[in-house]
Amino acid sequence: MSTTIKHTSLLREAIKQIILKEVSNWSCNKNSLGWITDAGVFVDLSEEEMEHNEYIKSITEFSEDEFIMIHNVPIPNGWIKVSNAREFQVYGIQWENISNSQVQAMINIWLQCKKYCKWMNNLEEEEILLWSENRNSRYTIPDFLDEFAHREQSEYFYEKLL
Repeated sequence: MSTTIKHTSLLREAIKQIILKEVSNWSCNKNSLGWITDAGVFVDLSEEEMEHNEYIKSITEFSEDEFIMIHNVPIPNGWIKVSNAREFQVYGIQWENISNSQVQAMINIWLQCKKYCKWMNNLEEEEILLWSENRNSRYTIPDFLDEFAHREQSEYFYEKLL
């Protein structure tokens, strides 16, 4: 009897691990990975099990000068919506105005997602999409790092990528 319980417990744990891997793979490659706050804090929605708008509506109220209304949802100024490891959208500011801590959060996302993103095996050619209110841009990760990251951040990314 105890052998059956032990095997059932092992089977459940194995299934749980498979599901968790799929969630991470889904989040890194498909949709609703999270938010990067204006302070550079990454809010991982795959752990929260929420969509972007659900999360925004669930957090503390903001004063009117602290957010921009998008489709009747108040998005905090300076926050970056992370659809997946390739698609980012900034609200209330332009990409040139993101902080070093936000750049670091993006670097950390890429490093966390590298095992799920086959496109990251070809960094020199594969592009990420940066959306803002006034324009959309495409960068390779190396080009993004050249334009927005400090040298130490770039070195950190390449060291951890290997």
